[in-house]
Amino acid sequence: MSRVVELTRRLLDLGVFEVAVSDTIGVAHPGQVRAVLRALLAVTPVERLALHFHDTRGMGAANVLAALDLGIRTFDASAGGLGGCPFAPGASGNLATEDLLYLVHGSAGTRA
Repeated sequence: MSRVVELTRRLLDLGVFEVAVSDTIGVAHPGQVRAVLRALLAVTPVERLALHFHDTRGMGAANVLAALDLGIRTFDASAGGLGGCPFAPGASGNLATEDLLYLVHGSAGTRA
């Protein structure tokens, strides 16, 4: 986790507009997402963070909910959840855009 924070800070210090922290193989769970985000948010403005989740274990939507609760508002997704990860052969698809939209629209008004 400290490496993620360090690299994020370095990228932002170099002038990067936004850092997308990614779970490219889809093994993260909401507890991990909260822990990493709390560490990042201690040193990084929320509007400079984005998240990218794969849905290997069906945790993509749950991870988005955890991130929404901490103020993250930018997420990557893909049509139909297509795509894998060139860095992790066999990793399943991305979080589907239509599932992300359904989740966000369905929870609108229930989050700060």
